[in-house]
Amino acid sequence: MPLRRALLPAALATVLSTVLIAPTAAQPRPARLAPDATPRAETWPPLRNVPTKKTADALLAGITTDNNAPNVPDYDRKKFQETDTAAWKTWPPENCTTRDKTLVYYGKNIKHTNKKNPCEVTSGRWGNPYGGPDAKISYTKDADVDHIVPLKNAWQSGAKEWTKQKRVTFANDMTEPQLLVVHKKDNTAKGAKGPEAWKPHISYQCTYAKAWVRVKSHYTLTVTTAERTALEGMLNAKTCT
Repeated sequence: MPLRRALLPAALATVLSTVLIAPTAAQPRPARLAPDATPRAETWPPLRNVPTKKTADALLAGITTDNNAPNVPDYDRKKFQETDTAAWKTWPPENCTTRDKTLVYYGKNIKHTNKKNPCEVTSGRWGNPYGGPDAKISYTKDADVDHIVPLKNAWQSGAKEWTKQKRVTFANDMTEPQLLVVHKKDNTAKGAKGPEAWKPHISYQCTYAKAWVRVKSHYTLTVTTAERTALEGMLNAKTCT
């Protein structure tokens, strides 16, 4: 009898130890949470003054069609400049250029380390909407300030008849949706092409078309038939609002 009493506590301890340590069928391991399907793209300052699709449709309907526009001769970038040597206008009181101001507006982590020219953007980061929602620009040398409606296209579609001052205003317009920071390679690919010959990444085509129409309407510029068809195609996409 004394031996049985001694063995009982030891056996009970073994059973309790097994129950506490070993997992049971009634207590399954928690399921691992599934990661997000697509990480959210980094956001960047928006293009200014872009109209809604409805407004853009109405603006486009009011723009004159001129299929002779591409044949207008004598384009010269200097005809859109205040001086023959400076591509961009300078703005008082700091005398920063339109390029400087545009890089600052669209950028992040902007730095000015040139003591001789405090306005100059020497480093920063930018989105590249022409390349897609995840495209980025990490080096200043790769950042170009693009005219949504190229200067040559504007010249051919009405700007040839403008005063020099109006052309300078157009080339440096930071109020209308005309200036955008993009990667140099995309700006080179676009060149002076209209939307009938070049389009940005599909994710930006709606914004691009609305901006193009707004600028052309605001400055009373014309479009070609092919240009209009391309713009209508982007504006009528299901994702364009």
